[in-house]
Amino acid sequence: MKHDMMRLKPIFILSVFILIGNTLVGCAGGKASLEPVAAIQTKATPSFTSTISSVATELSHITKTPTLHPTSTDIPLTKTPLPRIPYKTVPEEIGDGWKTESLVEADIDPYLINELVEHIYKGEFSSDSTTHEDGSRKFKGFNAVVIVKDGALVFEEYFNSSDRNIKQDTHSVTKSVTSLLIGLAIDHGFLRGVDVKAIPYLTDYMPVDYWDENKRNITIRDLLTMSSGLDCDDSDPSSRGQQWKMYKSDNWLKYYINLPSVRPPGRAFAYCSGGVIALGGILERATGMSVSDFSGKYLFEPMGIEKFGWLEFPWGTSTSGALSMLPRDMAKIGQLMLDNGKWNNQQIISADWVSESRSKQIDLRFRSREWFREYGYLWWRGKVLIKGTTFHPYAAWGLGGQFIMVFPKINTVVVFSTSNQEKDSNIPLRITEKYILPAILDGAPD
Repeated sequence: MKHDMMRLKPIFILSVFILIGNTLVGCAGGKASLEPVAAIQTKATPSFTSTISSVATELSHITKTPTLHPTSTDIPLTKTPLPRIPYKTVPEEIGDGWKTESLVEADIDPYLINELVEHIYKGEFSSDSTTHEDGSRKFKGFNAVVIVKDGALVFEEYFNSSDRNIKQDTHSVTKSVTSLLIGLAIDHGFLRGVDVKAIPYLTDYMPVDYWDENKRNITIRDLLTMSSGLDCDDSDPSSRGQQWKMYKSDNWLKYYINLPSVRPPGRAFAYCSGGVIALGGILERATGMSVSDFSGKYLFEPMGIEKFGWLEFPWGTSTSGALSMLPRDMAKIGQLMLDNGKWNNQQIISADWVSESRSKQIDLRFRSREWFREYGYLWWRGKVLIKGTTFHPYAAWGLGGQFIMVFPKINTVVVFSTSNQEKDSNIPLRITEKYILPAILDGAPD
């Protein structure tokens, strides 16, 4: 058969290609959507499958509204730039504490920001494919982008059936919020400071396995800088404390504190979700309140944040991931850090704690975190060069591309909510480099 096909006349081969081409012309892709699952309410111990699903997708029930932009388009055959059109939509003031301005009022190039929106839906050029080689959509996972400049909300856009009323799973952005809660506990006298020993707060779990001098000397500071010295490294599948192994257990806190030591505490960074789980356990025992109640009273309510959700279990709360928040409220956390602990001129948390949290506390052990080379108290610290200008951002960073980025030099907060756990999880960084930072540097056209 192969040899028979090779003897086909050229005119017949050409006819086959013409027929295939005519069949394909006019086909359009279907809309992509991200369906939220029910928020977890039960205190019953979940199965491993439901636990992992919850950690990845703890969202809200709120009815979705369609977005303003299409999610797929026909792809022209020529590789031409997308048309330059200014973005003109001004975020709505909805009584949540944000004042709003247009991009032009904030002196931001609206043409580049519109290209950002078009990039998320269509790629950078009119001929770009909107799908990966396996057929999945490249940008399906984008849920929200929010920009705050000089204290004003100047841009918010929602994608793939998300909207401003849908809480997003922040994943490990939760860790940076947990750092704020520890600071608040110190501010209000529940904890004596970061240099106190950690394990004595967890006496209900004593005795613990592998008790030694290293484990005895772990401090709250060590947990905040991911340098406890226990055998816990989420980036190492062979580590006994790697998060996916911990998630299989029915008590994450107990699992973590029973790990053996591999080095003295405070010596080296190793990314470890279990250590932040321990901080949550310490917080609840020191305050006598659940993480949800404490965060509501001392952090969220004073900032006008009403819609949030923690993932709770019989043993305690997941303080390492799965906090759900609205993107506009995520931006408030960034603004709080930028304004030295103030929200709308009210001091929520001490300026000293904010300064310590966003300052370098430890070097990173690896070089796979793009801009970020240093670590504070559960906050990433970075450096990026754009158009001859060096920025030193700090950020809360979560699985799949969740970000609260703070750029002190330009008084800007940028929030991304995505669900690109398997593909394109660093697209928010690329988009910030290509569109957001240049748009602020260029300014609005005259």
